[in-house]
Amino acid sequence: METFGELLRRTERELASAGIEDARYDARVLAAEAAGKDVSWLLSRRSDSVEWSGEQRARFERMTRRRLRREPLQYILGSWEFYGRTFRVGPGVLIPRADTETVVEEALSLCADLPAGSVLDLCAGSGCIGITLSLETGLEVLEAELDDAAASYLEMNIRSLAPRVRLIRTDVLDPDQLAALPRVGLVVSNPPYIPSGELDGLSPEVRREPSLALDGGADGLVFYRAISRGAPLLPGGWLVYEIGAGQAEDVCEILKTNGYGNLHVRTDVNGVPRAVSGQFQ
Repeated sequence: METFGELLRRTERELASAGIEDARYDARVLAAEAAGKDVSWLLSRRSDSVEWSGEQRARFERMTRRRLRREPLQYILGSWEFYGRTFRVGPGVLIPRADTETVVEEALSLCADLPAGSVLDLCAGSGCIGITLSLETGLEVLEAELDDAAASYLEMNIRSLAPRVRLIRTDVLDPDQLAALPRVGLVVSNPPYIPSGELDGLSPEVRREPSLALDGGADGLVFYRAISRGAPLLPGGWLVYEIGAGQAEDVCEILKTNGYGNLHVRTDVNGVPRAVSGQFQ
């Protein structure tokens, strides 16, 4: 009978042959998920025989086939951790990433000096930014999302994590819809910021994520221009963005053009500029 160690090595080889970079990690996570245990439990039993039920075996094989087709690991699991909490995710919603925690850290650093105790999260997706800010600070948060699929995951995350957070359906590229939103002390956004011409060059996994959450227009800056022009901020309020690599200078210039001062760029754990904030004058 196959041991857990043999199962992991075999699965790792299969995943690596499909071009999956972190095949060892993925094999461990999938096997642990099928076993209903955590990875540390699995690794402590490498020499034990795999005594799974028929359903556990079938589930592991189904998940592995999906991963071999380059479906994101997070979609297969149905959830992913962000800032120490578990968020529901799946096809149709952007996957929470550790880089985005930089946006949360920047926003939290500003919360003590807000002109009003409310937050608006634009292009909210799974809601990971806004829900985290609400839970960390107790502030009222409005989550603005346009897409139906993303909104369904956002609603699930609100119900399970932060029932006081409220979802509103908004197209941030429509200036009339932005103008109709309540004025707040803090607007946060992880907007689509990948230039349209670069989408085809993304990894197969990222291309499985919704293009609506990735495509930032010809230069990747369309959403920054629209939000910076129309963000419903009170005087003295703050706007915090996630940005892509190499976009800090352009986004700062967009903010300055639209009347923002006290600009600040925060780097992520890899030293890459990842969040930009500005104060509405």
